[in-house]
Amino acid sequence: MLDSLRTKTTGWVAGLIIGIVTVPFLFFGINNYFSGSTSTYVARVGKEEIAPDQFRSRLQEERSRAQSAMGEAFDPAMFEDPVRKRALLDRMVEEELLFQAAREAGAEMTDARLRQEIESLDSFQTDGKFDPNQYQLLLQSRQMSPQGFQELIRRDMTMREVPAQIAGTAAVSEREVDRYLALEGQTRDARYFMVPPGETVAPDAKAVARYYREHSSEFMSEALVSIEYVVLDGSTLQVDTTPDEATLRTRYDEQKSTFTVPEQRLASHILIALPEGADAAAQKAATAKAAALLAEIRAGKSFAEVAQVSSDDPGSKAAGGDLGWLEIGMTDPAFEKALFALDVGQISEPVRSAEGLHLIDLREVKAGSSKSFEDVREELAQQLLESERERVYADTSGELIDQVYADPSALEPAAEALGLKLERSPFFSRAGGPGIASNPKVVEAAFSEAVLTEGTVSDPIDLGPNRLAMIKLAEHKPSVLRPIKEVYAEAASRLQQDLAAADRRSRAQALESKLKAGKSIAELATEAGAELIDAADISRKALNHDREIVDGIFKLPRPGKDKPTRSLLDLPQDRHVLVELTRVKAGDPAKADKAAREQAHTLLRAALATAETRAFIDSLRKRTEVVVAEDRL
Repeated sequence: MLDSLRTKTTGWVAGLIIGIVTVPFLFFGINNYFSGSTSTYVARVGKEEIAPDQFRSRLQEERSRAQSAMGEAFDPAMFEDPVRKRALLDRMVEEELLFQAAREAGAEMTDARLRQEIESLDSFQTDGKFDPNQYQLLLQSRQMSPQGFQELIRRDMTMREVPAQIAGTAAVSEREVDRYLALEGQTRDARYFMVPPGETVAPDAKAVARYYREHSSEFMSEALVSIEYVVLDGSTLQVDTTPDEATLRTRYDEQKSTFTVPEQRLASHILIALPEGADAAAQKAATAKAAALLAEIRAGKSFAEVAQVSSDDPGSKAAGGDLGWLEIGMTDPAFEKALFALDVGQISEPVRSAEGLHLIDLREVKAGSSKSFEDVREELAQQLLESERERVYADTSGELIDQVYADPSALEPAAEALGLKLERSPFFSRAGGPGIASNPKVVEAAFSEAVLTEGTVSDPIDLGPNRLAMIKLAEHKPSVLRPIKEVYAEAASRLQQDLAAADRRSRAQALESKLKAGKSIAELATEAGAELIDAADISRKALNHDREIVDGIFKLPRPGKDKPTRSLLDLPQDRHVLVELTRVKAGDPAKADKAAREQAHTLLRAALATAETRAFIDSLRKRTEVVVAEDRL
């Protein structure tokens, strides 16, 4: 019944659970308040809309997960990239398409499957078992109700149903495995040499001056700005720190359930599988089996031993039917009713559920408990203080926005009205600078059209939980062409590099022409003053040759009979390699052991499933109207 060894949740919901206690609260909605606009979709998929709040929340989840994984190497600016934002929105659109397709196909997630999925999530487990207390604490920290979270998981499971069905039908033949192994194990014989760099010649002053004129855009100074700004920080706002007793007691009554630990029961079970709608014969057989097993146990046989041998639940069978600690609301209603009617040590009569018949063994009971008002008074006071701080922050930020909205051409009056410090930054470029200019959002706003060109105060800039900034341009130093005297050495160096690269490329092409005309590659290597490398019997994973050269050799067409393939490989960093490919030998699939064949089969099947799923999503997109509002990302 509780098969907690199911495949773990994948995709974005898994990431959401992993990061569930680290995602900070964001101050959303200020920008809409400031602009006076109403919320509209960022994408519409058929008749369903993806709202801005949904997109921002998902973006923050991605950002938090990346920050947790990358640590100090994390760069917040990468999540301001329009390309990354659009890619995320495309994934959300595809998820909605798959969800709609699954729903149209009649996919339905039963409560039993949903329960198994949630219980299998690592974030809710302690010592390898589902922990109800951990489950409740994590949902509370996320400010989510169990019902809301269950619907989120149910939706994700439904969305994954179609790709799972497609993957289940992906078939790979042994012949295809043989072809893959033959390609994977292929070896090649080749000879090659790298065209050496030529002599370095310093360009004259006229050439440098001409290069400077023709590439003037490369020698512009960086545009610089200095901004004036105010920062509203909720942690520094004055709030009432002495909540009255009546308010605390009211809050205690409202949250009493969160301070209560429900009764828990440690149970084991034996499942005799019996699908719903089974015929009379199957029901009779299952009933007889349940009665026989119950008789064995009552005759003195260990419940755990009988479960290990006879239970049809793969998730608990090996553990002697152990289900761990259960509480009200976690299991099938009929199973739950029977369990909570038992006394410790008592074995139930057969109990019918959607999965079959159960014999239940109640092993231990933990009585429910609750904390008194006095036990949690300090915790309630702290909660109330934080709530009051958030309220004051919301009120003050609203006043700040109102003040700026009344006169968006100046920031000083709003700062004075609210007693906020008006500060000024040093000059900084689009790469950022010290202090507040180290925040990518501030830099983006500083160089926005509204601030830089129109001279208005920026929209509120989110700096983190209960912190925002508003900025205005103080001074702008536009980009200008730097004098040639200042950049002469740089221009000369660039021109010299370009000339050297062009010379090397020209010599490489001349050598290629001679090679294809039939001249010996050994003679050409000598002519070029280069070392000829013999790459005999190299594989795709060869480590004794340059990786990029190996890749280039394996991209060349097969040589003909007594006619080698001769070619020029153009590599990064202005490198050029002349290659003569003389032999291609296929790998021998017969030499692959069972593990290698299974791995190849798995890889090919996964690739086929991915390709078919991609094709299915593309077909859904063609037949479904999808509208994306780029300007709202």
